[in-house]
Amino acid sequence: GKGALGAEGTETLRYREEMRDPELSSFDPERCPSGDNGVARLSGCDGKACVLSVLHDGHWGGVCGEDSFSEASAGVVCGSLGFTEHRAEFVKGVQLKGVSHHRSWLSGVRCSGDEDQITECRHGGWGVLHDACRGQDSHVGICCRRF
Repeated sequence: GKGALGAEGTETLRYREEMRDPELSSFDPERCPSGDNGVARLSGCDGKACVLSVLHDGHWGGVCGEDSFSEASAGVVCGSLGFTEHRAEFVKGVQLKGVSHHRSWLSGVRCSGDEDQITECRHGGWGVLHDACRGQDSHVGICCRRF
């Protein structure tokens, strides 16, 4: 009835209040959510995607977006960052903006979708890159959409 609707309105107001807090800027509905679990990281986010990075040997690096990268791989990343209910989308060829590294770590990534982390998926080896992966805009971007 009417009461439930009122409660929902309060929830929305509280959400809008949180939105004004810069500490919670990753909750901006206009941007894809960022995340970091110590193995995979999504950063440099905009409305289309965040840059995907993976940690290896103490250094962060990108993942090359070739044909093998799929929605299953994007789903593994989103799930590992706690976005289990979100719709995983990926973009090939994002610019490395807002990230501190300019190296690529992985190419040929193939996930089945059952892995806990992207580093458990099949890939071509750490730092073993195809020529197509050497460009600045060859990295994978991922968006864990909220709806």
